[in-house]
Amino acid sequence: MLGGWRLSAADCDLDEALGLLYGALDLLERRYAQDPGQLGYCSLVAEEIFEALWQNGRQGEAREVARLAGQREWITPHILDCLNEADHGRSPQVSMYTVVARAEAGERPEHWPENTDGYTTGLTVLATDENEAREFCLQYLRSIEPSPDIRFTLDVVPPQSPSDPSPSLEMMAELRGAMQPRPRGVARVHGQRAYTFRT
Repeated sequence: MLGGWRLSAADCDLDEALGLLYGALDLLERRYAQDPGQLGYCSLVAEEIFEALWQNGRQGEAREVARLAGQREWITPHILDCLNEADHGRSPQVSMYTVVARAEAGERPEHWPENTDGYTTGLTVLATDENEAREFCLQYLRSIEPSPDIRFTLDVVPPQSPSDPSPSLEMMAELRGAMQPRPRGVARVHGQRAYTFRT
């Protein structure tokens, strides 16, 4: 898709293949950067571009695509899994933490909507303990929001106990897959950011 297959070809014209991938990414940015109705489509395309780069040994470029996808709310669980496995490895001893993260900036980054001071978002983090969940969350947020002017506040919700009388579907999936090693780190971003607009 999008010319990614050309990177794998024996007679690859690298400039042409990369041009197709980056052209698609540029088109997404120009057309849909501020259109929440296109998040699903943009996520799919961003994941395809990321995967083409990642699978062809261009991890640095793939990480840049992941950073952009995180900023634009196009990040997918697959992209996060690839990054988490590379950065933190797999572990059978992880718990699922929910983190509510708030970001505040003195000066608005250009990828935030006009007249905003910050946002709140929810994240699912696979970690061995609450401190590690907090650390992974901050690493992820700093990777997509690198400005030192942005401050983060994190509320970490401990994992549900297996004895909870009403476990969620996510909890049940966690229990079924508990014995399989899983990549540690931010595993999922919940929905869209709730931006704080100036009045």
